[in-house]
Amino acid sequence: AAPRATDQHGETALWRAARAGAADIAQLLLAAGAEVDAADNEGRTPLMTAAASGYDKVAALLVDARARLDSRAVSGDTPLLLAAARGQGEVVQLLVRRKATIDLQNHDGDTALLAASRAGSTAASRVLRAAGASTPLRNSKRATAADIARDRGFAGLASELESK
Repeated sequence: AAPRATDQHGETALWRAARAGAADIAQLLLAAGAEVDAADNEGRTPLMTAAASGYDKVAALLVDARARLDSRAVSGDTPLLLAAARGQGEVVQLLVRRKATIDLQNHDGDTALLAASRAGSTAASRVLRAAGASTPLRNSKRATAADIARDRGFAGLASELESK
């Protein structure tokens, strides 16, 4: 198949390799001319799917191939927000280290820190806070990361987010 061909969902072979965590196949597709930022019909890029799935090796390969760190899906989600929402601490750390913008908000006003709080991910929350994520920032429902963590039953995380 041609490296730039898409299926009915807009998914390319590289997008599918990223979703499967197949770094070796992703590398071959990139060498064959696959578009690193080719998005599916929902605007999700290969980096987004690798980030959400926790495939740090694939995510690093895509970033090295100059994938846009702050690309946005139709929902406004970014690779960092998707990784945080799934509690993928290793990928969050990679994206932060590579200088992804920390406090970008999706269409619901959520940031990566708010998403990590919803997931109860202390590891991702700590990485984001260390990188300067805004704890007082509120989403469209006026909730902070601590509010979300508390509402979801993550009292320890909520306390940690409220501490300076």
